[in-house]
Amino acid sequence: MMVNFWNDARLRESGPLKLQYIGSGPLDETIRFCNLVDAEGEWNSNWLLTVLPKNVVDRIQVWNKLLTNEEHTRRGMNFFPFCEQCGKAVESTIHVVRDCGFVQSMWKSLIPSIKWNVFFNLHVGRWIHWNIMNKGNLRINEGERPTFFSILTWFLWKSRNEFIFNNASRSSHEFIALALVWAKSFGFSGNMEQLACFSKTEQGWQHPDPDWIKINIDGSVSISNTKATIGGVVRDSSGN
Repeated sequence: MMVNFWNDARLRESGPLKLQYIGSGPLDETIRFCNLVDAEGEWNSNWLLTVLPKNVVDRIQVWNKLLTNEEHTRRGMNFFPFCEQCGKAVESTIHVVRDCGFVQSMWKSLIPSIKWNVFFNLHVGRWIHWNIMNKGNLRINEGERPTFFSILTWFLWKSRNEFIFNNASRSSHEFIALALVWAKSFGFSGNMEQLACFSKTEQGWQHPDPDWIKINIDGSVSISNTKATIGGVVRDSSGN
């Protein structure tokens, strides 16, 4: 599935990308997605900005940032667009976090059945907003819902990678329990002290090899006034 760049409705509400073309020359409709990304799947932003408005380029780079099998195929990085967990559908972003059979059963245990029709049919952008705004009425404590939803969807993506690369999987009950623990650990009072990580490391300085210098740096941030500072020291193998 080698996807044509200009005829792909990547931004669904805007139609094919060729409708956004602002280049000076004739539009080359033979260009494919794989021609516009490097080996790591990163976009050729400099070229995109010469043929598309910046706001469109920004949306392209953000959209489908997760490298699902569909996106790998779209960019010419492989030729298997399907979900490796269920094997029944193309692995899009929304498939990974909502529509895969395993994932659906988990969401159904959390979302009241009266909300299923909306929950499982929203476009990914609206779906995320709908859930962040608590419209799904997740069956957990009111204050924890937005954080829980965000953490759970992240776990689903992480689980997908563990399944593919390590052949490991978790039950839906494990996902829910783990996401709840994480959500509770963040706290919901808005107090940054609950989110800060305090650590202390005690380790002596180790000199570099002869004819080398070592640069040690450290930094700190004040929770009370959000100011930060950084400093460093350069020394040779003798400590000078």
